[in-house]
Amino acid sequence: MGEPVQKPILGVGRFAGLNREYSVEYSIGSAPANSGSACKGNILGNILRLGWRLGLRLGSIEFSIQHSGLLSSWGSDEGEKSDCCKWAGVGCNNRIGRITMLDLHGLAVGGNITDSLLELQHLNYLDLSDNSFYGNPFPSFVGSLRKLRYLSLSNNGLIGRLSYQLGNLSSLQSLDLSYNFVVSFESLDWLSRLSFLEHLHLTGNHLTQANDWMQVVNKLPRLKDLQLSDCSLLSIVPPALSFVNSSRYLAILDLSFNHLSSSIVPWLSNSSDSLVDLDLSANQLQGSIPDAFGKMTSLTNLHLADNQLEGGIPRSFGGMCSLRELDLSSNNLSGPLPRSIRNMHGCVENSLKSLQLRDNQLHGSLPDFARFSSVTELDLSHNKLNGSLPKRLRQRSELVSLNLSDNQLTGSLPDVTMLSSLREFLIYNNRLDGNVSESIGSLSQLEKLNVGRNSLQGVMSEAHFSNLSKLQELDLSHNSLVLDISGTGISDTIPNWFWDLSNSSLTLLNFSHNNMRGMLPDLSSKYAEIVGVDLSSNQFEGPLPAFPLQTIALDLSNNMFSGPTSAICKIAGNKLTGEIPEEITSLLQLVALNLSGNNLTGGIPLKIGQLKQLESLDLSGNQLSGVIPSSTASLSFLSYLNLSSNNLSGKIPSGTQLQTFNASAFAGALLLKRSWRHAYFRFLDEAWDWIYVKIAVQKARLQPIYQRLLS
Repeated sequence: MGEPVQKPILGVGRFAGLNREYSVEYSIGSAPANSGSACKGNILGNILRLGWRLGLRLGSIEFSIQHSGLLSSWGSDEGEKSDCCKWAGVGCNNRIGRITMLDLHGLAVGGNITDSLLELQHLNYLDLSDNSFYGNPFPSFVGSLRKLRYLSLSNNGLIGRLSYQLGNLSSLQSLDLSYNFVVSFESLDWLSRLSFLEHLHLTGNHLTQANDWMQVVNKLPRLKDLQLSDCSLLSIVPPALSFVNSSRYLAILDLSFNHLSSSIVPWLSNSSDSLVDLDLSANQLQGSIPDAFGKMTSLTNLHLADNQLEGGIPRSFGGMCSLRELDLSSNNLSGPLPRSIRNMHGCVENSLKSLQLRDNQLHGSLPDFARFSSVTELDLSHNKLNGSLPKRLRQRSELVSLNLSDNQLTGSLPDVTMLSSLREFLIYNNRLDGNVSESIGSLSQLEKLNVGRNSLQGVMSEAHFSNLSKLQELDLSHNSLVLDISGTGISDTIPNWFWDLSNSSLTLLNFSHNNMRGMLPDLSSKYAEIVGVDLSSNQFEGPLPAFPLQTIALDLSNNMFSGPTSAICKIAGNKLTGEIPEEITSLLQLVALNLSGNNLTGGIPLKIGQLKQLESLDLSGNQLSGVIPSSTASLSFLSYLNLSSNNLSGKIPSGTQLQTFNASAFAGALLLKRSWRHAYFRFLDEAWDWIYVKIAVQKARLQPIYQRLLS
């Protein structure tokens, strides 16, 4: 038989830069296929004893396992278990016959980290990040693992005092202790002993007492990556001699979300040739934008958003030939926008990919951005831009996202044929009028279109929509648009091409406050992902259609619908007759139900208490009769209730929520208890804003679950 097959073992350090992910590989030897020598004796007895129900055991460290993907590689019989060098997350060096890597990041394991780890004295890579050691003390003994070159304990919620023994890790190249909020960082002087340190991440910790951080960083000559975001850093000016950063390799610097002033800028001077990513967002920078930033010729990403900077963009920025992202949002920048853009004349016009200037005080007309040949993302929203839009964009652009919302722009929508790469086009809340150019229909990559809250008018036809197969969000609200259904051969109905325009990707649809008319088709199977629909204040008529069950926000109020109701959310102010269908109680995600101002008869559905998420219920102004169902007592989230102007009788059901109402109020007054945690939703004026927030919250709740399922 030949020699055992060698298996390379690599440790990969994962570093989240400002706008990219960096990785550093650590070669930690290789292990033969039968390298049981690294797992014998006490090592095997104390490391990683596996039982699917008992969880994972590392010496006397016990973890509760919620993931089994990693553990599946560890085998099910004793023979496979004996060769721990084959296990995922474990690395060995066959030359010394010892375990050199332990990577258990992101397993959602919990427990107490004890000093049994010290038996692994040859470890040079240890990653226990993104687990659930919340409330457990910081493992001070880790400072005795003197061969460590990579250490990550981030996102664990550890508590206690940071051990100065970490200063003994003289070979350490990368250290990540981010997001351990309760660990006490009284001083960072111990870091000055880590002369080989290249990556230091302390984001999300409280460093208010560590007022020596500048001096310490100055003593780390090899430092390349420093991330101290959200550390409560104060603007402390050190003595003049230490005001120079000794590291000539610093490339990534994130000091965002602190309390730093403009006095931090001179400290950066010695790194002006090496800095690539710089983030000073959400600090207390004041005054004009310092020219010093323009001299940092290696910068690719510069983020200065959420400060108190004034004036315009300096001329020196035109020479930043490597700059790809510039974010100056949410400052006090003022003056004509065209002048600031002219100041950026130079090589930056060829390198810039993203320009963020939203939420400032810039005014003037929209400048010509054609010379910025590489820009893909442009956000000028929430300023005071005025003047007319150009009738036609004459030069092809690489723009993917364009946001001009919340300004004072006038004129009509331009011909956007040259914006063929556009995926997001937002120009809501301006003063636009005239027709919507049919060139919108040429944007085959468009995913999000919002032209709401303008004064647009005229006819929108199949030419506007037929090629928008990727559209996910569409808002045409608060205009005077008409949908042309002529030539379809179908009388008084919206054409099929319109409802099929986005296949199944549409999630938000807002056509409210227009002059649209006709009948709505059965939409229950049209859109698999739609969660919000607002067609209110139009002239739609006929019977109410069925909508997908996943729809959590729906407003069809102020139309001309008639006939029996359907299981939907808000259809106030129509001419609906008949009884409220029992099927409405199957919409378990409903948060608001408004059927007021119709001609509904019969009783309130007996199972209405199944709508556990319901926060607002308005059935007023109908001809409902009978008793209030006892199940309404189960609506524990209800914050707005109006059953007035009906023919209801009997007692108010007993229940914690309903008993807080004044009984006489059920006869005719608006019922609102202000002390509840949910406020009354002002549907008439703010319906869509509320719908959008609800959908955003719902997505935020589902995103972590979705990510876990994929991992």
